[in-house]
Amino acid sequence: MDDLSDVSRALEESLRAEPTEGSSFQQLFESFIVGHDERKRAAAVAALCHLLESVSPEEKDLILDHAGMTFIPILLTHYSSAASKDISRLVQLIASGSPAKEVVLSIVETLDELENQAQGVGDDDEDFLEAGQIQMESNAVVEALCLSLESLTKVIPRLRTERSTPTLLSLSDPLIDAFTVIATLTDSISAVELLSRLNEVIASTWEWVHKTSDQGGEQRAILTNVLFMGVTLLSSRLDARLAERMFINLFPKYKSPHAKEGQGEPAQRTLEQSLRIATELEITTSDLVHRLTHPSSISPYSSLASLALLVASLPSIAIGRESGQSHPISPVLLEDCMPVLSAALSSDALDAGIAWTWYLVAAGDSKVTHDVVTMLLELLVPPAATLPAPMTRTAIIKLMSALISEVENPRDQVLLYRQLVEADNPFDAIRVQGLAMIREAISKPASPILPDLHIIIPDLFTLPSTSISPTVASYTHGRHRHSSTADVTPLQLPLESFISSMWISWFIECVNLLWLILTIDKEDKAGLKNRHKLEEVYTTWVQPQKVRTLSMRSEWTKSVDGAMVDSEEEDGDRGDDGHSNSRAEVDFVLLRWEDALGRLDEEVTRILGKNHSIHTAGTLESVEE
Repeated sequence: MDDLSDVSRALEESLRAEPTEGSSFQQLFESFIVGHDERKRAAAVAALCHLLESVSPEEKDLILDHAGMTFIPILLTHYSSAASKDISRLVQLIASGSPAKEVVLSIVETLDELENQAQGVGDDDEDFLEAGQIQMESNAVVEALCLSLESLTKVIPRLRTERSTPTLLSLSDPLIDAFTVIATLTDSISAVELLSRLNEVIASTWEWVHKTSDQGGEQRAILTNVLFMGVTLLSSRLDARLAERMFINLFPKYKSPHAKEGQGEPAQRTLEQSLRIATELEITTSDLVHRLTHPSSISPYSSLASLALLVASLPSIAIGRESGQSHPISPVLLEDCMPVLSAALSSDALDAGIAWTWYLVAAGDSKVTHDVVTMLLELLVPPAATLPAPMTRTAIIKLMSALISEVENPRDQVLLYRQLVEADNPFDAIRVQGLAMIREAISKPASPILPDLHIIIPDLFTLPSTSISPTVASYTHGRHRHSSTADVTPLQLPLESFISSMWISWFIECVNLLWLILTIDKEDKAGLKNRHKLEEVYTTWVQPQKVRTLSMRSEWTKSVDGAMVDSEEEDGDRGDDGHSNSRAEVDFVLLRWEDALGRLDEEVTRILGKNHSIHTAGTLESVEE
């Protein structure tokens, strides 16, 4: 059959040849669908659609009487995106006209097969499959599942069974099993479509349940579990930007003027649709809160789905003590939510977990304990450092600061700041951010943490140590040569290593913080204005930095086209391209560092007097001694 028009003719002749049985027609149609010729597959689907719409009622009934059990599984398990419109039309025609019970049974069979296909995506000859081919396979499975759900929406109301429980039980497990695997193949667009289709299935099924003899709590429980499953598995893939939108609602000043309007809205509408379905299933906001604060080991999806639905229910308003708005949800203690929040913040439900934590903190109805915030910081620090979305990272960093400020005891607050800035924190960027949080905290009028800052001063205003590799250790700095791996202060690192590390930002932030403490701490609550203490900090911590800025200036001045002369002498094949920092970048950070040290010098001179014994001008020679 080289001529594709022959496909339609062959199907029509086969139908007319055996008007009483139709088995040859079914076999012929199936051969076109399961074959590898995409053109014949598309032609066969289009031809059957045309036949169903043009043949006599008797011939149509003949086709549909057998199509539910035979055609739906092969159409959906051999789904072709190229013929998606015709396949969708054909499946809906079958779902609307074939015996309802047979259609439901065929979809159950299809769900099992789609689950198997999803598990095998990319497994066959994986080394030879291109990423595009694997994506096509993934898309086909997801689209087939969407079409299966759409068919269920149409066929379930047509069921004439007296009892609904057997049907629900036969459907729920295959649905959950298929979703568990196929959800991982979705992107944000297909996840929205898939959850929306599931919502429609549940709504139409619940309406049908009310017409059966066994309507009641058992049916509601089954459908609720299916709904919660879909929300749990898909809400994190919807790109709802729950945390980002919550943060912008609370702090509009952080909204980027270049942000695209409407981001996250399709996902939000879908979650709101799920929330409406939950309401139809007689699940109230109080029920969701109870599931959040009392997680169930029997229903694994209940708590995380409740979390996502609660966040979706929050209005797009500024929520907090200063907003003047009433809280849409009764106050909940953060501590009561910790089991679920711990699971959310360490899983794909991170977005909803951040948004809900922000809501509780902004509501401000209760103080949080040191232990709770300690645990939350451990969960929030990794995503704050590693998430690709800048606004979400900002939201997390501001949330950590807000959580610490909600702790009642100032000493506990300082210990929490120490948790962020101490050397045990492996995320360098967060250590620097922790310094900014401390600066913000002590800038507040009558800051309560000043008297307890002595706890953290050793972590901030003493020279830390860092390990250098044998390669870097061979770098010659002045007359000090490191020939093996050693612990040194960051100020002894080569210029390139130092500029590329977090240490330049660390020292600048610390110097600015020391200047701020000396400036605003009029009563010397932190104890840093004590002459002996201040001279010690200046001599052991500030002076080496000033010397290092001078040596960096000297090294940078000797550089040629951005490559250091001494680096070229030791690594001649590195060349100019090996120097990763531009002259402008190094000049900028050096100017910032020098400016911060200059301001600190002025403040130290003001406190100790012009004739104090500290030499406020470092020299390159002094570091050589």
